[in-house]
Amino acid sequence: ASLAETCALLSALTGVPLRQNIAMTGSIDQLGNAQAVGGVNEKIEGFFRVCQARDPEGKESFEVMIPRSNARDLMLEEEVVDACIAGRFKVTIIDTVEDAMEILCGEPWLTPTRSKKPGLRERAITALEGLAAVQAMTNAPSVPATTRKPPAKAASSRSR
Repeated sequence: ASLAETCALLSALTGVPLRQNIAMTGSIDQLGNAQAVGGVNEKIEGFFRVCQARDPEGKESFEVMIPRSNARDLMLEEEVVDACIAGRFKVTIIDTVEDAMEILCGEPWLTPTRSKKPGLRERAITALEGLAAVQAMTNAPSVPATTRKPPAKAASSRSR
């Protein structure tokens, strides 16, 4: 789930919407590498059934992204394999969250050479820098520390 959550956050930061005909499964490590998950066949087949219910005539195409480390575990029902062969369903293997974002957004992660339009990475960094600037202003003390008075000492209540 952390892969999908991270993509949703990056989409919000960059202002670039995610395609809605793609499902994904997987977690990510602290470096953004996609990690294997359990039940990948069942997840793909479940999404395939949802796609069939949404589009019983098979006019749309759907896609699911899985971590590369799950690819060797695939053992899909014949109906799913037939839909893949017919081009109505696609299973895409990804290695990183960057791969997922490029597929989901249809835009490059890094700024292409000689491009005036920044890549998704640069837009996310710009948004985070803006949020950090707002946070810094919020955390700035409103009264300079040198003009603050120390707290008054409480009177001793000791009696003998």
